[in-house]
Amino acid sequence: MGIDALRAAVEEEARANVAALLDEARAHARALGAEAAEEASARRRRSLRDEEARLRSATARRIAAARGAAQARVLEARDVLLDRVFALACDQLRAALDSPAALQRMVDLVEEAIGHLSAGRVVIACSSELAEPFVEAFAGREDVRIEPDPEMPCGFRAHGPDHAVIVDATLAKLLELRRPMLAIEVLQRLERGDKG
Repeated sequence: MGIDALRAAVEEEARANVAALLDEARAHARALGAEAAEEASARRRRSLRDEEARLRSATARRIAAARGAAQARVLEARDVLLDRVFALACDQLRAALDSPAALQRMVDLVEEAIGHLSAGRVVIACSSELAEPFVEAFAGREDVRIEPDPEMPCGFRAHGPDHAVIVDATLAKLLELRRPMLAIEVLQRLERGDKG
């Protein structure tokens, strides 16, 4: 084989090797590109999942905070409503003392209070509107002294000689003692839409 033929054969083999290397490099580059694209896609999916989870969590926190704020506003509104209802009830109870039945109930409460106090002279400090009915109801009882107090809210306070126990039966105190039970009833009626 001549030099030209040898050179042509070497060149041909070199071209073939170069073409094979280029094909292999291109295939490797395509594989690396596909791998890089898949890796980038997986990173984007992970990033999107992480961002979605972060947004869901932030949204859940905002919703919980909004619910809490709304519930707080509802509770505040209920408190304001209950304060108004009980203020109105106290005013209406004062007006109700004009009835003989209500006055008799107050006299009965004095009798109950006396039963809880130590033996001896009981002092009944009462609001002005109850002074006359109490004086009449307990006239002739040496163990009961009625003391009108124009500063006292509607109702009475009773104590024995030792002041160990004081029975507070002012209308405001009676309402305060029953407020939790009455508040539940008022709110239930409100939710049902009762008018009475």
